[in-house]
Amino acid sequence: ADSPLRVWLNRQKEDYASQRLHFDREEKLKELGFDFGNPPVQETVWDDQFEELRIFRQEFGHTAVPRKFKPNPQLYHWCVNQRLLFKRGTLSSTREKLLSDIEFDFIEGPGGSSSTRKSFLNEEEWEAVFQKLLEYKILHGDANVPQKYDKDGLSSFTQYMRFYYKVGKLSSDRIERLKIIGFSFNPNEDRWNCKFEELKRHKEMNGTCYVSKHEELGKWTRMQITAFRKGSLTEERKKRLDEIGFDIAHRKINKSNDDDSNKKVSPTEVWDAMFNKLLQFKKEHGNTLVPEFYPDDPAFALWIGSQRVKYHNGSLSREYADRLNDVGFDWKSAEMIDQEFLNL
Repeated sequence: ADSPLRVWLNRQKEDYASQRLHFDREEKLKELGFDFGNPPVQETVWDDQFEELRIFRQEFGHTAVPRKFKPNPQLYHWCVNQRLLFKRGTLSSTREKLLSDIEFDFIEGPGGSSSTRKSFLNEEEWEAVFQKLLEYKILHGDANVPQKYDKDGLSSFTQYMRFYYKVGKLSSDRIERLKIIGFSFNPNEDRWNCKFEELKRHKEMNGTCYVSKHEELGKWTRMQITAFRKGSLTEERKKRLDEIGFDIAHRKINKSNDDDSNKKVSPTEVWDAMFNKLLQFKKEHGNTLVPEFYPDDPAFALWIGSQRVKYHNGSLSREYADRLNDVGFDWKSAEMIDQEFLNL
């Protein structure tokens, strides 16, 4: 008999193939490198379920499949997964168009039915909920309502606004009013950009894109590597990561407790990079007196200070000291020179 683990693994594959596996579970398994099987089978299953949904719409006039739909108990869960994929921006444009053509409701309401839920197309209705959104922003500091926040219909309202914006059904006036209060039409993209900027700052401060897997930013970088391996990282995002030195195609996810094997930049490479910055600074300013508080590049200023400290306590290698002497490096900081002048 199969072991309980094998039975469980087979069930995950079956649920994935039939589009029943919850998106969050699918992501966790993908991060572990789980092999779901043959993609063509998944395509066939998707097409079969889509045909079932098309027939359902023809018969009932809508796509709000009830949770317990006896002719096809799995169709409800398949629809839920399509909404999740759409919400997270990972539903292919081909599938999104097919679903849109049959007026699929990408935003499911409470109880699995959209037939009695507001669509926020009425002017008076829209204005009333928009005012509630303004109140929410005043109270919480932003206009991006969590999905689970069901007060005043704000969660449904914000989801509908993003959907209407994406399919071109939101007027320019409403788009402008929502933008003015800081509403995000693509929170997933905004979160990605925020993390990307954080990684850029980390690189500027530390001279490397390496981040420990135990830090939140490190977890995010591992997710980008996983996405690249699975083919779900967009070319634009890959290009942006490559431009800041995050060579995603050659990075590895280390599953051991030793993070050091993930480092792409050695201490020697960091030193050389900082030395090149010093050469550029001297070329621009005519000296090597980098201020202790250098807002243009705080990490560079810290490195300059550390070279002076190591030189004076005898821990700077002869090679590094010679290279710095060759470019006329000032072993006293600008602040120290100023102080000596004032004491004359």
